[in-house]
Amino acid sequence: MTLYGDVVSIAATTSGVSGTITVPMGARLLGLNIACAGATLLSSVEIKWTGLQTPIKFVPNIVYCLGANGSGVGTCKTPMIDLRKLPPVSNTNTVTVTVTSTGSYTVEVGLMWVA
Repeated sequence: MTLYGDVVSIAATTSGVSGTITVPMGARLLGLNIACAGATLLSSVEIKWTGLQTPIKFVPNIVYCLGANGSGVGTCKTPMIDLRKLPPVSNTNTVTVTVTSTGSYTVEVGLMWVA
C-alpha cells in the first residue's frame, strides 16, 4: 500500500459549500486535516461518497488567539481527524467535503488515504 493525500480549497459560507477530492476506488481513508485563516468558526464539516450509507458529519475544534488589534487569528490547523474506521471508498472515486462556517471564509481541507 502507498500513502496518498490531496487538498481542496473551499470558500465556506453559512449555507455550506462542497469541494471534491479524487481517490482511487477501494481507497481506505486515513485522516482529514482542516486549516483556515482569520477568525473562522466552522459550524460543521461533512464527508460523503457514493456507497457510504450515512455522510460523516462533525464539528472540528480549531484554536484561536486574540490579535493585538482585538481581531481573532487562526493559530493552527486541526489535529488529524481519524477516518480509519470508515469503510473503503467504493462505487466511486470522488469524496465530497462540505464545509459550513459562520461567515465567508476560505478553508483548506486535506485528505489522506492508502491504496
